[in-house]
Amino acid sequence: MTVASDRKDVRINNQILILETIKKFGRMSRAEVSKAIHLSAPSVSTNVDKLLELGLLREVGEGKSATGRKPIMLEIVEDYRVVAAVDLSSDPVVVALSDLHGNLIDQCLVMVNGDVITQDTFQSTIYALHTLLRRHRVTTDKLYKIGIAAPGVIDEETGFYINAPRIANYRSVNLRKMFSEEFAAEVVVKNDTNLAALGEWHHGGLEDSRNLIYILADSGIGAGLMLNNHVYHGSHGTAGDIGYLLASFAGCDDQLFDSIGSGYAILKAATKELREKEPEVLASFAVPEGKHLDFVQFRKLLDARNVICCEILKQAVAVWGKVLTNICVLLDLDTVVVGGRLAYWEDEFLSPVCAFVNTNMPFRVKIVPSKLDGNAALTGAVSTILEDVFSNLVSD
Repeated sequence: MTVASDRKDVRINNQILILETIKKFGRMSRAEVSKAIHLSAPSVSTNVDKLLELGLLREVGEGKSATGRKPIMLEIVEDYRVVAAVDLSSDPVVVALSDLHGNLIDQCLVMVNGDVITQDTFQSTIYALHTLLRRHRVTTDKLYKIGIAAPGVIDEETGFYINAPRIANYRSVNLRKMFSEEFAAEVVVKNDTNLAALGEWHHGGLEDSRNLIYILADSGIGAGLMLNNHVYHGSHGTAGDIGYLLASFAGCDDQLFDSIGSGYAILKAATKELREKEPEVLASFAVPEGKHLDFVQFRKLLDARNVICCEILKQAVAVWGKVLTNICVLLDLDTVVVGGRLAYWEDEFLSPVCAFVNTNMPFRVKIVPSKLDGNAALTGAVSTILEDVFSNLVSD
């Protein structure tokens, strides 16, 4: 390596450090930057001038000064590039634009017809993203990257799916190729629950947690793991697929956690027992044969203290308590974040699960509802493509 290349690397690293410092603290003067990163004033000034020339920084007026000249303040040009993010795991699908600070610029929704995502859904999503880009006059050179939160397991080398029950003909689907060819941009596709875990860690007030699990507790069950401050994928990319855990209880024919503890399983079990013992309750909600209660109807029955519904949820709490205790002991987790509609039942579900776990644990675990709610995966998609943004922009 030559002296010239060494100097270039130092200069690039200093510029990245300056940008990251201003992003963290907001508007700063050159002197404040110099003090914060322990870099000489002349070096800071030279690198700031280069960043102003590139258009990554701008001067925004004078700051305060007790004596002498008032300093010129600097800030990042947050719309220097635009980031696109897509959450294919939500229904409806969410398509969004973000600036370099991760702030939402705009978003739109794409309806999913049925439980399976089809080629029509992908085409509608592409059209929605084109619409957002045109609306905000984002040209190809201004689109930094596209991040996609997708259900299922993806081969990160090829971009093809390994497993994805919610996606029709998933083995022939390559989202990375599909979107990169359409938008001439780099595309990052990650598992939705892994991105949700990252989103909660970055923006859910959990950056002090080193080891956490994000669990989506909705119609189905899925999870993403953050171990030692990094997303953990496992040997086959399926770490966190806790729906496959064995979790049966007395009198239950099913074995899998997803078949017993998911929202769908709870609603299905409640409907079956009500149909046998209290058919008039189902009639009052006009639940037809072959269908089950929805979350809103089940919530109303909980509020009415329906014995059958309360007992079924109590059984689910016990299953969840045992499963989470085992997971937390095995991985030595400090935090469990629960998202999805089951987390809305905080008093009836989340609090008793927390009590069960911490009664049986050798150490206390924080169990909290998601702060980002349905935006966790989308937020994680934005976060993951902004991790190295300044390094890439300065190096270009």
